[in-house]
Amino acid sequence: MRHPTPNGSPYQAKDQGFPLACGWGPPRRLAGGRATAAADTRDLVSAAVARYRREQDRYVKLANMVAEKCRRLLKANAILGVVDARAKTLESLERKLEELLAGEPPAARAPEDLLDMVSDLAGVRVKTYVEADRDKVVEDIRLAFDGPGEGGEVDVEVKADPSRHYRAIHCQVILPSRDLTGRGANLQGTSCEIQVCSLLAHVWNEIEHNLVYKAANGEPSDEEMELLSALGALTKKGDEVLNALIAATRCRLARRTGEFTDTFDFVARMRERFPMAHNFEMHALALLEELRAFGLTTPEKIEEHLLVGDYQRESWNLFEAFRAHQLRTHDWGVVLDPGSSDHLLVLLLARRAPEVLRRHQSDKPRGRLPRIARLARRFAEMAAAPAGGR
Repeated sequence: MRHPTPNGSPYQAKDQGFPLACGWGPPRRLAGGRATAAADTRDLVSAAVARYRREQDRYVKLANMVAEKCRRLLKANAILGVVDARAKTLESLERKLEELLAGEPPAARAPEDLLDMVSDLAGVRVKTYVEADRDKVVEDIRLAFDGPGEGGEVDVEVKADPSRHYRAIHCQVILPSRDLTGRGANLQGTSCEIQVCSLLAHVWNEIEHNLVYKAANGEPSDEEMELLSALGALTKKGDEVLNALIAATRCRLARRTGEFTDTFDFVARMRERFPMAHNFEMHALALLEELRAFGLTTPEKIEEHLLVGDYQRESWNLFEAFRAHQLRTHDWGVVLDPGSSDHLLVLLLARRAPEVLRRHQSDKPRGRLPRIARLARRFAEMAAAPAGGR
């Protein structure tokens, strides 16, 4: 006999005509409490897996949408990396739930409660080329996503165990409402786990996870652990080599001539002109696209039109003027990032803000304007303000 659970889904009753482990119905009175608890746990796990099976395609969609947003973040900020996405398999979920409930009476009282105990039903992994970019990616994730934390903040947990060489940062995120139109309409409030690690750390994490953590044939030997430790040390040395390789590539690109080929080339050739922008790659893609729209496709053209006189001092003055405008208007809808390529952007907006705004308004007559257009609007307002109000 099937009965509706409190959330409306059917559940097969197996004793006295009442659902088991659902938090309602008369208490069971059977001998062998331990065996009964084990049976209840198996029933609850089976029901949770069955429920997940019906919803798995939704988690696949969520993981893919979050992954695509992460890929755009990497590209927009000229960060080298790879993004993967997956929804948890039924077999993996069943193992995870059995581990969670092993040796303990089920704390969950319904299948959905048990599923709520698993943070990575939808999972995304961002693998940066180097360790140094992990924190940059996490900061971008904080800005781009909502989270289940207090005040809608993204939950961030640093996973670092020096004894095991495990290095990753886990972020629990929710897609913001602006991303939930169309195919994302049924994903509101559903969370996804993003793991951020370097490519070489990922190699070690995967090997350790599959050979040791998931091992079904007993504890790993001392020899295995020593070899894993040696591999972990190699990944850290490899990270140093990768950093040196990327630095050498940037030096080579900085000597190139001609038009910018991509964001990485743009950052490599322009960042030395703004030493105060330690994270020049941040927002670089949007800026490059804007510069191209005005025909500023080489360092020489940018120097001729924007880098005039003491342009670094002018850039800082524009930052200060923008902040004063925000304080006066109490408008904090969009902000400048002082360590980023915004130092070049403000020089463009000081000269071309109305044109930038018109270009994006014609591209998107409705809906949310991109960040660069919203900044252009504020700069246009600053220019139009009476001199005494600046």
